[in-house]
Amino acid sequence: MTAFGSIFSKSPFIPLQEHWLQAIETVSLLKTFFEAWFLKDELQLEEYRTQLIQTEARANQIKTKLQSQLSQRVLIPIARNDVFNLLELQSDLAIVAKEIVETLTLRKMSLPEIIQDDLMRFVENVEKVCLSGHEMGLGVGNLVQSGFGTQASQKLLEMVDHLPESQTQITQLEARLHGKLFQIEKQMQPVDVIFWYEIFKSLGSLANSTNKIGNHLRLMTVSS
Repeated sequence: MTAFGSIFSKSPFIPLQEHWLQAIETVSLLKTFFEAWFLKDELQLEEYRTQLIQTEARANQIKTKLQSQLSQRVLIPIARNDVFNLLELQSDLAIVAKEIVETLTLRKMSLPEIIQDDLMRFVENVEKVCLSGHEMGLGVGNLVQSGFGTQASQKLLEMVDHLPESQTQITQLEARLHGKLFQIEKQMQPVDVIFWYEIFKSLGSLANSTNKIGNHLRLMTVSS
């Protein structure tokens, strides 16, 4: 490793990457969670809920430790606020995923079958966008290893460039879900309708947060 690269081996990027991967793991549980929810498999739902809570807790531990390290470190190779901002964006993924799962586990809600396929398609696409963030997390690791070399930087930026197109598709799917829910909401409990609108919004925010993380990584990469 070059002398320049060795500087970054002591940087916050490695724990930042570890935190990112834990946050992504919480999102990766959502598809199987929703499948179990449609089947009303209470044991499986509780298992997924426990698993997600534990994963979010691990992410939070990494976050707390990194924040403590950053407050003590005299010199780091990137702007301290960039790290704090990226850490918060990553935390949003884990927090939102946990809130979705806890809402659906603790509340006895229903959703007409006519909209369930659309919801699963939405969840799958949200997960796909967020899992592309997993690749970005690995790209950050390669970036550090290379001392912010040109090839690693270009590869990471190419990943980020694909996010806006995916975000557009997510927005379209969310709008379709809202439209379908509006058509059938008179058949549902009013409180359930309110919660489902919020859940759709929260799912969409996961993809939006991933897009924001990508943009933040772009700024950090080109300015380093």
